[in-house]
Amino acid sequence: MNQPESRNAVILVVDGLNAGMLGPYGNTWFETENFNRLAARSLVFDFAFTPSPQVDEMYKAIWNLNQPESTPDLLSSLGKCGVYSTLVSDQDFGKSSDSFDRVVPIEVEKPKGLADSIEDTELANYFAQALQLLNQVGEQSGNLYWLHSSGLFGAWDAPYDLRKQLSDEEDPEPPEFYLPPQGTFDLKSGEPDELLGYQQACSAQVFLLDKFLGFVLDLMDSESWNETLFCLMSSRGFPMGEHGLIGQTSEPKSTSDTLHNESLHVPLMISLPNGSGDQASQPNSVHAIRNGSLVSTEIISSVVANWFNEEADNFSGLWSRLTNSLPVAEEEAIVVVGHEAAVIQTHAWKMIWQPDGAKLYAKPDDRWEVNDVSRRCPHVIEALSEVLESVRQSSNDDAPNPIAHKVALPDLLSSRV
Repeated sequence: MNQPESRNAVILVVDGLNAGMLGPYGNTWFETENFNRLAARSLVFDFAFTPSPQVDEMYKAIWNLNQPESTPDLLSSLGKCGVYSTLVSDQDFGKSSDSFDRVVPIEVEKPKGLADSIEDTELANYFAQALQLLNQVGEQSGNLYWLHSSGLFGAWDAPYDLRKQLSDEEDPEPPEFYLPPQGTFDLKSGEPDELLGYQQACSAQVFLLDKFLGFVLDLMDSESWNETLFCLMSSRGFPMGEHGLIGQTSEPKSTSDTLHNESLHVPLMISLPNGSGDQASQPNSVHAIRNGSLVSTEIISSVVANWFNEEADNFSGLWSRLTNSLPVAEEEAIVVVGHEAAVIQTHAWKMIWQPDGAKLYAKPDDRWEVNDVSRRCPHVIEALSEVLESVRQSSNDDAPNPIAHKVALPDLLSSRV
């Protein structure tokens, strides 16, 4: 029997990666070979949302740091089970990371321009150090390795030739900036070619991430890691001007700028050992599953806890237990409440509330949240507002950083009206 102390878990969190950038979530602009490879053997969440567009708040939620003092956080609970936890990060999370047994800071040399080769990029530097650490400890077990990369909020220093390769012949020459763009963009009077340039540069960075993910997956496929749960997720998306925001600004127009899906809808893929879509050749292997439920990425904490705490005769049995315990109800919604704005998303609707009014989008058809139908559906606005108010009263949230909640819905909101 596989005991918990014989297992490992590797959680890779890439900041700035929204779901729409990847092939498994519908991107057809360019091939994301290794993201596809991971999806083919994973539990893929189609509608996973970050609990907060602020990374520190996101981790407080995922690591259970927002619970009462009497409730142990995720890392402390795992420590009591004999699991040794390591955070490998190029960002400093201060006291939020205190529960890790070990924190390994990744020192990356800040670039001064576009790299001459893929191997010279900031992302290459991060993954080289992270993989070196994993290679050193690969023979050990009973470990949780939490890898956090600044991702798209780090340097955009992919070689210029890569930007050109990912551009069409009729496109203008890609820009040569190397720092991630940030600020606002006027969708009415702004230059479309400027947005295209951002997209070309962003695509080159995602291409790099796909390449380095391949090296991580190769390691996970090696014999020393054959009893390892692997998860890929993102802490938040990187807005690319879809609603007037590029990246982040120190003073966004309002909190609602970060409550659209380009900021909140993130990839979440969970792979168990020997996972494969080819069950004929590997009859004992698990296979790809797509889950269409609305979930917060906080769910990874319960998945990791189950992985280390549950005994199983085989990985397929544990996979079954994990997937069967996941929510499937369509009568639920994700609510993210902030001080200046809030959002509530169901399978059929998404409402962004602000003091001066609310916007409503029909889901899943309006994936990019282009058509505001609030005037046509005032009854839906009213019903969603009542749910939102009940969450506000019960949660007593009054902080500038939004936090996610899962709530039940009245029958009116369970399906499209």
